[in-house]
Amino acid sequence: FVQSYALARAVDAREVASIARSMQGWVNANLGRYDLALAQTRESLALIRDGGFCESAGLAYANLALIAMNRGTLDEAAAHIDKGCAVVRQIGHKEGECMMLNSLARMALENNDCLEAERVAREGIQRCDALGYWELMPSLMATLGEALNTQGKYEDADGFLMTSLMLAHSMRRPWLQAYGNNVAGECMLQREDLAGAHEAFEEALRQAGPLGAEPYSALALFGLARIAAGPKRRTPGRV
Repeated sequence: FVQSYALARAVDAREVASIARSMQGWVNANLGRYDLALAQTRESLALIRDGGFCESAGLAYANLALIAMNRGTLDEAAAHIDKGCAVVRQIGHKEGECMMLNSLARMALENNDCLEAERVAREGIQRCDALGYWELMPSLMATLGEALNTQGKYEDADGFLMTSLMLAHSMRRPWLQAYGNNVAGECMLQREDLAGAHEAFEEALRQAGPLGAEPYSALALFGLARIAAGPKRRTPGRV
């Protein structure tokens, strides 16, 4: 992405530069480098000529929403999602609409609305499937699994959580494997399945460590610490 961005800027290919900058922002957001990710994402939006939008817009607003959610500023995250939804509809970017559905599903879980999270995640999966757009499938399926788990639909939840991990593995996306294992660990903790939770968090830590993905490592360590602390010290965690 660094070389793509530099070459695009050199020839004033602003839309290509915007996409490259959004991708850099996405990588750094997942690594927990939030200030750098914010700067790169904002530059991505600023690069688009004359206030118009290109296909980088969906990813850019998804980045901003992710950072805001991870920092606990949910009102800000909601504002970014609303703007992103309006923009991707305006330009007719179907993959961008899927990105916004992914963000909306996660936001619903942050607001403890598991029914809405289930509805939106299912819609996102259907749309991605129709487009053959697989990049978001592991995340959407993990979200759906978590929403179903919260409703006590454990068998269905396990199916989607397992599929999420299998897809992430087949796509060679270790950060999505780490993410999915953290979600699975939280689900196991909800059920008081401490052995299952321990295994999932250990796997998340193993995958996240070599990537330098600090948010995923931190969540895995937090999960393991709650297990070690015993029943009276465990508190719910968010992914």
